[in-house]
Amino acid sequence: MSIYKFCLKCITSTSQFYWYIGIRIISGISSVAVPFVMGRIINLFTDNKLNIESLMTLCGVMIFMGAIKTIAEYFGTLQYAKLQANIAYKLNAETLFRVQKMPLSFFRQFDSAYYNQQINHDSNDLVIFIIDSTTNVIANGLTVLLIFVIILKINFHLFILCVTLTVLYAILYWGFKKHLYSKGFSYQEKSAYFFSALFDQLDKVELIKKHTLFSKFAQKLERAFESVFCALYENQKIIANFTLSTSIISLLSQGILFIVGAYEIARGYLIPGYLISIVTYYSTLTTTAKYFLDWGKSYQDARVCQDRLDAIWSKPPENNGLERVRSINSLCCSNITFGYDNEKNEVLNDFSALFAAGYIYAITGQNGCGKSTVVKLLLGLYPTDYSGTIQYNGINLQDIDLYDLRAHSVGITEQEPTIIEDSIINNLTLLCDDPDMSLLDFYIDALGLRDFIKQLPDGLETKLTEQNQNLSGGEKQKIAIIRLLLKNPDVLIFDEPTSALDSASKTQFIDILMGIKHNHIIILITHDQSIADVCDYVIPL
Repeated sequence: MSIYKFCLKCITSTSQFYWYIGIRIISGISSVAVPFVMGRIINLFTDNKLNIESLMTLCGVMIFMGAIKTIAEYFGTLQYAKLQANIAYKLNAETLFRVQKMPLSFFRQFDSAYYNQQINHDSNDLVIFIIDSTTNVIANGLTVLLIFVIILKINFHLFILCVTLTVLYAILYWGFKKHLYSKGFSYQEKSAYFFSALFDQLDKVELIKKHTLFSKFAQKLERAFESVFCALYENQKIIANFTLSTSIISLLSQGILFIVGAYEIARGYLIPGYLISIVTYYSTLTTTAKYFLDWGKSYQDARVCQDRLDAIWSKPPENNGLERVRSINSLCCSNITFGYDNEKNEVLNDFSALFAAGYIYAITGQNGCGKSTVVKLLLGLYPTDYSGTIQYNGINLQDIDLYDLRAHSVGITEQEPTIIEDSIINNLTLLCDDPDMSLLDFYIDALGLRDFIKQLPDGLETKLTEQNQNLSGGEKQKIAIIRLLLKNPDVLIFDEPTSALDSASKTQFIDILMGIKHNHIIILITHDQSIADVCDYVIPL
């Protein structure tokens, strides 16, 4: 499904959209009625004998229609806010979900700041355009139709003039549309890169301070600004030229309208009150014509947003099988050869290993020998990028539902554990929907995390800071270990789990693994010889 169809489906599937359409139509009809009634009132004053009763009736109708328009605009504003926010969120969420489902190779040169700014900006702009298009085209189209019908009934020559002016605006747009699109695309691209460079100034502040890179990063930001500034100026220049041209045509057309109207009055084909109505209608037509011209420009801007989002949506997701594996008792790697993108040397070459439930395995070796790569392959993070076979319970990895596998049957603690900005309890139970709280208490005590928690003002409810400055490396590792133990998958993988643990916690960790190994496959990536010594099997790389 294309992004446009996705947005349109979201918009038209909610009752908010139809309420908003109805409100806009009521507002448009009221706007058309008021000038006509006003012209009728002025015509009464031109009669030799003023009819007070008719005057009061028409004044009442005009006030009523004005009140209807004001109320409709008020509720329309509120309805629009709800509609736009809900649909923009759905598009943002769906796009982010698609990015998360892309192959891991997509993220090797991934700029999160750039994509975050791009997705949020493009999603909001595209949704705004689609809502405006589906509602304003209907409402403004109906308004224009009613105005043309009324003007045609009042005076044929003025009707022809109004149609001609509309055609002139259309010709103007066709002359500008290509430039509007190209300049708009260039500006949005350069803007995204500028925000990425701006993000780097804060994201890499520690690196900048450590190596005194203030000048180099300032130069990088200045180059990004110069690029976006030039694109901004060129974009605004074409917009200004476009706006100036429309303003000139509007002024000339208004003058022509007064001349033709005065001529028709002099010939007796037009009543003065209706000239006022037509002049007012012309203002509305100009506004509506400008909307349709701006719609053309907005369409070009929306195309930029859609093209950039389409570039994300069109990327194929990572391969994922259909088989769901439960109660894993064997994991077999046969003749695995693997190298990352753009790397000539293979990280793994003809690697084979057999893992069975009831045993603890240690994978050892020097830095860069491929230990962490083995883990990524076992998790199915590169399901089609290796040669050889990986099988769970005899089922090939490519045939397995990898999301289900990682959600239920396989788990890992990273070498550098990720701590989310939330409470300690939510970090500990991050991988569980329904954690066993008694087991949680046991692991907290066993790994020596209780004293640390007692010192905190809110205990387990204490919020961790964004940079996790209130946690040591050992405390992070303990949280990561506990969250995996609570998840309790069939295959537990620990990547350097004891590098920051004290000796007592290390001993307790080994005791825990010994107690649960009988119905689990446990794999330890480690440099620690004392850990490797207690494992049932050691697999050197």
